[in-house]
Amino acid sequence: QDTATNLRSSVYDQHSPGPALKRQLDQNFKDWELTNTIETKTIANKKAIGTANLRVDEAINEAAKTGHPEAAEPQIRDLIKGKVSSGLIAPQQAKNELQVALNKVDEYGARNYIESNPIGAAKYLEDKKNLSRLDPDQRDRFLTEARVRRHQFQSDQVQGIRDSYDSGNPKSKAELDTLEKTEQISPRGREMYDAYV
Repeated sequence: QDTATNLRSSVYDQHSPGPALKRQLDQNFKDWELTNTIETKTIANKKAIGTANLRVDEAINEAAKTGHPEAAEPQIRDLIKGKVSSGLIAPQQAKNELQVALNKVDEYGARNYIESNPIGAAKYLEDKKNLSRLDPDQRDRFLTEARVRRHQFQSDQVQGIRDSYDSGNPKSKAELDTLEKTEQISPRGREMYDAYV
């Protein structure tokens, strides 16, 4: 707008166009201002749509992070319906976005389960009924991670038992049997502890 106003002033101040040329120039300047207005509004609308889309995607991701399909799925469906009804995405995109979002729920669910239950996570993930939207590659990666975390947890437990033994608080055979039975320590870890003692 400023550029158009400055150019108009500059042309009219430096030249004295005749009435026909002045009418033509006035029309050209009006057309230019209208075009600029339309372009500016279009850019602003695109930016607003992009920002709105980004905020809804963040909300979908936050819902997925819970890792609980029962809680997250209805919320995600509502958010995607809102994107369609407000014109942020086409209805054809909604199905694809829903599938991607629900897959994220299972991914976060697997991560959360591994983090909170390193002992039971591998067994849980081996059952393909659990977190059923994981593809075979994802399931294999999470299973590997769960097994590594279980081994790390069991090793840390054995180290804790050894430290307890060193400080004069040894575990009884019954306590060790319970720890091994509940898989808090592995049979190999138990053997290593017994050899250490």
